[in-house]
Amino acid sequence: MAKFDYAKALITAQRLIDKFGDAGTVTKQGQQGGFDEFGNSTPDTADVVISGNITPLLSFMSNEIDGEFILFTDAYVFFDSEQLPEIGMTIQGLRVVNVDKLTSVGGVRVYCKLQLRK
Repeated sequence: MAKFDYAKALITAQRLIDKFGDAGTVTKQGQQGGFDEFGNSTPDTADVVISGNITPLLSFMSNEIDGEFILFTDAYVFFDSEQLPEIGMTIQGLRVVNVDKLTSVGGVRVYCKLQLRK
């Protein structure tokens, strides 16, 4: 039985995201410094910005919407970047609520799908 070629799948996924998508960013708002519960000062943290290629917003199919994990108003995008976005980051004014990725045993990340919510 032939083995699945993850590197080839990665190239195909990148090509499709490049063809149908555009440059975009995923952002995590930085925190303003202050004081912790013990009175120690805490420094400001800078915004975290991850740049990459992103598809247009895509809608979930009706059979995927369960009203709990996936809501009717949720959307998703495929995002191609060296860095992996985190839950809670924002993109196009929407919050990332789930990061679904396909990674081979050898460490090839084929795709990254971000579930977004208003």
